[in-house]
Amino acid sequence: MEDFLKNVKIEDLKKGKEFEKEVLFENFDCECKDKLEISYDKSTKFFILKIHEASFVKDLDWCPEHSYIGSFKIKGNKIINTVFNLIAG
Repeated sequence: MEDFLKNVKIEDLKKGKEFEKEVLFENFDCECKDKLEISYDKSTKFFILKIHEASFVKDLDWCPEHSYIGSFKIKGNKIINTVFNLIAG
Protein backbone atom coordinates (compact mmCIF):
# COMPACT_ATOMS: atom_id res chain seq x y z
CA MET A 1 0.00 0.00 0.00
CA GLU A 2 2.81 2.38 0.91
CA ASP A 3 4.57 1.81 -2.44
CA PHE A 4 1.29 2.48 -4.25
CA LEU A 5 0.49 5.71 -2.41
CA LYS A 6 3.99 7.23 -2.58
CA ASN A 7 3.59 7.67 -6.36
CA VAL A 8 0.13 9.26 -6.12
CA LYS A 9 -0.06 13.05 -6.39
CA ILE A 10 -2.97 14.59 -4.48
CA GLU A 11 -3.14 17.52 -6.92
CA ASP A 12 -3.62 15.10 -9.85
CA LEU A 13 -6.39 13.25 -7.99
CA LYS A 14 -8.19 16.53 -7.33
CA LYS A 15 -7.97 17.31 -11.07
CA GLY A 16 -9.83 14.08 -11.86
CA LYS A 17 -6.98 11.65 -12.46
CA GLU A 18 -7.34 8.12 -11.06
CA PHE A 19 -4.47 5.85 -10.13
CA GLU A 20 -4.59 2.06 -10.41
CA LYS A 21 -2.00 -0.63 -9.78
CA GLU A 22 -1.99 -4.41 -9.91
CA VAL A 23 -0.31 -5.83 -6.81
CA LEU A 24 0.23 -9.16 -5.08
CA PHE A 25 -0.84 -9.34 -1.44
CA GLU A 26 0.35 -12.95 -1.11
CA ASN A 27 3.92 -13.40 0.13
CA PHE A 28 4.67 -15.78 -2.76
CA ASP A 29 4.24 -15.65 -6.54
CA CYS A 30 0.83 -16.81 -7.78
CA GLU A 31 -1.79 -16.04 -10.42
CA CYS A 32 -4.16 -14.38 -7.93
CA LYS A 33 -3.50 -10.70 -8.63
CA ASP A 34 -4.95 -7.90 -6.52
CA LYS A 35 -5.73 -4.33 -7.58
CA LEU A 36 -5.65 -0.96 -5.83
CA GLU A 37 -7.44 2.13 -7.18
CA ILE A 38 -7.64 5.64 -5.78
CA SER A 39 -9.66 8.63 -6.94
CA TYR A 40 -11.13 11.86 -5.56
CA ASP A 41 -14.77 12.90 -5.35
CA LYS A 42 -14.93 16.68 -5.83
CA SER A 43 -18.52 16.99 -4.58
CA THR A 44 -17.85 15.38 -1.18
CA LYS A 45 -14.10 16.17 -1.02
CA PHE A 46 -13.40 12.55 -0.12
CA PHE A 47 -10.66 10.32 -1.47
CA ILE A 48 -12.00 6.94 -2.60
CA LEU A 49 -9.82 3.83 -2.24
CA LYS A 50 -10.94 0.58 -3.88
CA ILE A 51 -9.23 -2.70 -3.02
CA HIS A 52 -9.87 -5.81 -5.10
CA GLU A 53 -8.34 -8.87 -3.44
CA ALA A 54 -8.00 -12.26 -5.12
CA SER A 55 -6.95 -14.82 -2.51
CA PHE A 56 -4.90 -17.91 -3.24
CA VAL A 57 -6.49 -21.16 -2.01
CA LYS A 58 -4.32 -24.24 -2.56
CA ASP A 59 -7.12 -26.73 -3.30
CA LEU A 60 -9.06 -24.50 -5.73
CA ASP A 61 -8.42 -23.88 -9.40
CA TRP A 62 -9.69 -20.29 -9.10
CA CYS A 63 -9.03 -17.28 -6.86
CA PRO A 64 -11.87 -16.28 -4.49
CA GLU A 65 -12.33 -12.51 -4.71
CA HIS A 66 -13.27 -9.76 -2.28
CA SER A 67 -13.79 -6.07 -2.95
CA TYR A 68 -13.55 -3.25 -0.43
CA ILE A 69 -14.23 0.43 -0.79
CA GLY A 70 -13.00 3.08 1.54
CA SER A 71 -13.20 6.83 1.81
CA PHE A 72 -11.26 9.42 3.75
CA LYS A 73 -10.40 13.12 3.86
CA ILE A 74 -7.05 14.78 4.38
CA LYS A 75 -6.89 17.76 6.71
CA GLY A 76 -3.65 19.31 7.93
CA ASN A 77 -1.59 16.36 6.60
CA LYS A 78 -3.74 13.91 8.60
CA ILE A 79 -6.21 11.35 7.32
CA ILE A 80 -9.65 11.81 8.91
CA ASN A 81 -13.20 10.43 8.53
CA THR A 82 -11.94 7.02 7.40
CA VAL A 83 -14.56 4.39 6.46
CA PHE A 84 -13.95 0.96 4.84
CA ASN A 85 -16.59 -1.55 3.84
CA LEU A 86 -16.65 -4.99 2.25
CA ILE A 87 -18.80 -4.61 -0.88
CA ALA A 88 -18.46 -8.07 -2.45
CA GLY A 89 -16.95 -11.36 -1.47
